[in-house]
This record gives sequence, structure tokens and C-alpha cells, in this order.
Amino acid sequence: HEEKLARRVEERSRYRERLSKNVIELKRKSNVKGVLFEAVQARDLLIMLHKQGFTLLKADDLSGVSIKSTGEHEVFINGYGEDKPISLTVIIHGSS
Repeated sequence: HEEKLARRVEERSRYRERLSKNVIELKRKSNVKGVLFEAVQARDLLIMLHKQGFTLLKADDLSGVSIKSTGEHEVFINGYGEDKPISLTVIIHGSS
């Protein structure tokens, strides 16, 4: 039982580490000042993360995400039994 628990803790640790090193890049329509015509929401990031294999994430883990401009942004992911959220880099490229 202790081995199984230790293995699960190790798997979560590796998952958190992989997730924290991940960078999501998206292309969205924006004006010349870099303001997006439609904000990037948690569901947009969740879809990208699921495609990258992070299928354990749920919408609640990314609550409150609303990115409204181009550039590099830091998003925090909650959960995984840890007090400290995971930091994720999101880069939004604008297009007309």
C-alpha cells in the first residue's frame, strides 16, 4: 500500500513538473494595439492542454482565466492536493 501511494505521489510530481514547463501559444484576432477581439478563456486553454496530454485537468483548475491582450501571460492552475498553484506561460500572438 505504501509503495502504491509513493508511486502516485511521484507521478503527480512529474505531472506538475511537466505542466509547469509547458508553454501554450495561441493565435487570435486583435487590433493594432494588441487588444483581442475575443478574450482567451479557461476553456480555450483546457482544450489545448488536453490535446497536449494533460487530460487530468478540469475547468475548475483554471477558473477565472480571461486574457484580453496579446503577449506573454502567466496563468495559475489550482489543484493536485498542493497549496501552491502551478504557473503556466501562455503566449498570445495577434493577427488581423
